[in-house]
Amino acid sequence: AGSNSLTVTAPANADLAPPGNYLLFILNSNGVPSVAAVVNL
Repeated sequence: AGSNSLTVTAPANADLAPPGNYLLFILNSNGVPSVAAVVNL
């Protein structure tokens, strides 16, 4: 992954995160959230 990307792993059990759209927030080292990005699982 480059400096402007993330590598993530979805839960193995689909019951934990059913298919659909989600808002992804990233927290910085002070716990301040980013602007959300929409991701689709």
